[in-house]
Amino acid sequence: MKRFTYLFSFCLFVFSPLICHAQKSIKVSGEYVYHAPKSESPIQAERTAIQRARIQALADFFGTRMQDITVTTMHSDDGKSDISLQKAIESSVKGEWIADEKDPEVEFLGYENGMMVFKARVWGIARELPDKSFATDVRILRNMPDLRNESLEFTDGDDIFVYFQCPADGYLSVYLVDENQQANLIYPYRQLQENAASPVEGGREYYLFSRQMAAGNANLVDEYQIFTTESLAYNDFFILFSTQPFNTCLNRTAGDWNPEKSRSVPYAEFQQWLTESHAVNPRMKIVRIPILIRKK
Repeated sequence: MKRFTYLFSFCLFVFSPLICHAQKSIKVSGEYVYHAPKSESPIQAERTAIQRARIQALADFFGTRMQDITVTTMHSDDGKSDISLQKAIESSVKGEWIADEKDPEVEFLGYENGMMVFKARVWGIARELPDKSFATDVRILRNMPDLRNESLEFTDGDDIFVYFQCPADGYLSVYLVDENQQANLIYPYRQLQENAASPVEGGREYYLFSRQMAAGNANLVDEYQIFTTESLAYNDFFILFSTQPFNTCLNRTAGDWNPEKSRSVPYAEFQQWLTESHAVNPRMKIVRIPILIRKK
């Protein structure tokens, strides 16, 4: 019988370079004016505006790998066009966003040619990416551990999987930030050593949260379904990888020691931990992927 761990009210292939040399982290800021297509809801448009503002800030401070970047809004029935656009935009900038320094701000400017217009402002910690780098492959999969099921949009009750591959040996952890602004450690699995990132082999394909595709003992795997009590909710996945060992972010101050509660920390503390961890482990790669969850 299949055993699931349920993610309640959790209000994901990005092409991500792996840093081969330490780069200094600096404070950056930026803004972006986003004209939302009619197919986007206000909450979706706000999220997109914030994401574009982060990319714009990185491009302004560190430059791009192309002379010009044209940001075009793309949509398709299966959502794959949006995923491809996200890959193209993020892989073009020479910087990496590590953490927010303070909460983003979004202002609704009104309507233009029938489109909602939002202005987003962001402040964060970032670093420059060297030109010489190699890629990790991270994809969020819906309902089946199959690369054809890559998606950023989910429906209440869907199974969720994470595909990961990297050319180098290293260490991996995965967090999910919910709508309550809690960062939840979901990999390493509960029955594995939870205070340190799990080792992974270079060149090997990993389908996380799937017993069917388990790289080792399937009984150790936590399987997840995702739920929300809202009509529309966003979560953020953080996939952390480094060629150097690193500890996980655990809550050791919430009263009596509880293995389940220890895996959840306030998002502000998680952001601070990311900044501090990156300072001592500059080779840590941080991949942030937002997903959308719709109520049935």
